[in-house]
Amino acid sequence: MSLPDYLAAQGGRVFGLTLEHLGLVLISVAISTLIGVAIGVLTYRSDMPRRVALGVTGIFLTIPSFALFGLLIGPLGLGAAPAIVALVMYGLLPIVRNTIVGLRSVDPAIVESAQGMGMGRYRRLFRIELPLAWPIILTGVRVAAVIIVGIAAIAAVVNGPGLGKDIFRALARFGTPTAIPQVLSAILGIIAIAIVIDLAFVIVARLTTSKGSVSDVTSPLAGPRSEPMIRLEQISKRFPGQAKPAVEALDLDIRAGEIVILVGPSGCGKTTTMRLINRLIEPSSGRIILEGEDVTKVNPDKLRRRIGYVIQQVGLFPHQTISDNIATVPRLLGWDEKRIRLRVDELLELVGLDPSTYRGRYPKHLSGGQRQRAGVARALSADPPVMLMDEPFGAIDPITRDRLQNEFLRLQETIRKTIIFVTHDIDEAIKMGDRIAILREGSQIAQYDTPERILSAPADDFVADFIGSGASLKRLNLSRVRDVEMSDWPIARVDSTRDEVLAALRASDKGAVLLLDGDRRPARWVSGRELQRDHGPLAEMGLPPEALVQPNATLSDALNEMLKSRYGCATVVDAAGVYLGNLDFATVSAAIQEMRRDARDRSRAEADEVHAARTVGA
Repeated sequence: MSLPDYLAAQGGRVFGLTLEHLGLVLISVAISTLIGVAIGVLTYRSDMPRRVALGVTGIFLTIPSFALFGLLIGPLGLGAAPAIVALVMYGLLPIVRNTIVGLRSVDPAIVESAQGMGMGRYRRLFRIELPLAWPIILTGVRVAAVIIVGIAAIAAVVNGPGLGKDIFRALARFGTPTAIPQVLSAILGIIAIAIVIDLAFVIVARLTTSKGSVSDVTSPLAGPRSEPMIRLEQISKRFPGQAKPAVEALDLDIRAGEIVILVGPSGCGKTTTMRLINRLIEPSSGRIILEGEDVTKVNPDKLRRRIGYVIQQVGLFPHQTISDNIATVPRLLGWDEKRIRLRVDELLELVGLDPSTYRGRYPKHLSGGQRQRAGVARALSADPPVMLMDEPFGAIDPITRDRLQNEFLRLQETIRKTIIFVTHDIDEAIKMGDRIAILREGSQIAQYDTPERILSAPADDFVADFIGSGASLKRLNLSRVRDVEMSDWPIARVDSTRDEVLAALRASDKGAVLLLDGDRRPARWVSGRELQRDHGPLAEMGLPPEALVQPNATLSDALNEMLKSRYGCATVVDAAGVYLGNLDFATVSAAIQEMRRDARDRSRAEADEVHAARTVGA
């Protein structure tokens, strides 16, 4: 009998056995997935449990299938039960293994970021770690399904359901006219099931794998205005196995609305100190006071929802859109979706990202600078009074870093948050900080003061050595472009006549004229020589201005731009690019002289105070 004739006669029965086989496979895959993922979740953090889990599930695959089915007849009898148990045992290893590998491959910076925003262990597992590990886990489930589809035919030895029955019956009467068609029809059914299940996994992967992959808080009790926003009292941290504490008896007051920089040599404990504040690291002793409230023993997840957190690796969740990333803490706090949407758009605009363009994008579609902006927006999402920033600009190129520093200082003028900022770069500390804490080993404070005081009066040789040479140039980070007088440079409109531009140039002592467009934005630098020899339109003469700075930029930033400028000056524009003026080397030199005079006057005043005190004491 041919196969088509056999299927025409026995098609209904074969279809019924195929459905039985499919049901057996699906039940076994589902149970092995639940058990395998659970085992992986419970063991992936610890070496010994992980090895035991992988070893035991690996043993199952080494047992011959006939032997395993036979062993299960005693306790479970015949039928579907021993078949399902055996198939589940065969499917466990790839699922357990891939769950462990997937969870351990999640970027620790992302997990730390979630923890820093106040996500508890189970929220982090189900909202961050498992979704990011899911593509790897799903591959393990897919491998397990392939194993189970094939071995399920052998379930017939324990009278299990499925196409295996037809295979064994046909083999028992091999040589009869229907034996071969019966075997072939069963094999074709198994192949069809394998193809359908594999296609189903492709669809499931597309539906469940993110495009980005690789509850109430008590209102804080505000203390008196004279109280600092944050007070650390005798905070210490000693890690097991270390001879010296990482942080030893630290006292530190941080005022509201200030940026306080923790800076010091590698290993001095600055990052540990910052993480003690939101209790990502629990202190060994001492107290943490936030807005007048002792938060040393409160629920750490609720505490972290009151504190924004930005790290060097940014820690955006790659499986979530930028909008969902920013909405993380508001959703933890139970905000309604309309309020969340408005807040997301507000913050994207605040950090310079167009909401219509960026809210639906995934982190991998953003540049490093854009991801850093999104990270700042997420830290601000619930409007926390305090932000912790661990080298937030350390992983990006110098040009982008300078721009982001300036943008963040502009942003701080609006939001006025209390910010603890960790860096290893003293120049960044001077530029960004209202106060700087220079730390020795063990997070011991060598000097805690304003940048001006630290530069003009280092507390000791350690501080002086850490600051390094070039204190005068470092002082340029203390003054802003808006604080100095602009230079007098000739300007004209781009639609002016050539004679008008030449007249403006001759009336000055400069060598070039800056042409402005109709909106008063800098368009071209044009020199006298170019005006005399080039008879084309003014809009095509000269060069476009490249040395542009905004009023909140430091004089150090302006000096860097001047060095790149053809004419030795930096053009000052507002946030919309509108021309405000120019700075040149004479302006910067005058500012340096003024800073020196101020530092000298302060030193003399301090010396006079010390002399007067000694005179009174005598």
